[in-house]
Amino acid sequence: MLEAEALYNVAVATVVRDYKAEDFESLWRMDQECFPPGISYSKRELRSFMQHRGSFTLVATNAKEELQGFIVVHCGTTGHVVTIDVGAHARRSGVGSLLLRSAEERMRAAGCRAVGLETGWC
Repeated sequence: MLEAEALYNVAVATVVRDYKAEDFESLWRMDQECFPPGISYSKRELRSFMQHRGSFTLVATNAKEELQGFIVVHCGTTGHVVTIDVGAHARRSGVGSLLLRSAEERMRAAGCRAVGLETGWC
């Protein structure tokens, strides 16, 4: 588990952990809030990405176990960040960076040599 330090020298108690099945509804709702229709995933799509062979999902929570964000990654020779979502209440606090660093460490340990991330939506 990793702890984040937010921008502007404000400590944020954020824990990154593996996804649990009971997280799914909250993660899907966050994805709906983070992205507009057509960009956000349906429940079926998100579940499929999360369950795909070679994929993993990391969840960021605060000390009270409240959801801060999550990342879904597919890992092969090249890793692919499927989605990275941070709740509006947790943005600009280092949560997204912490999720990405944590995922990169996991991908590196699994043998990924490169990572891809699309950022086409503005």
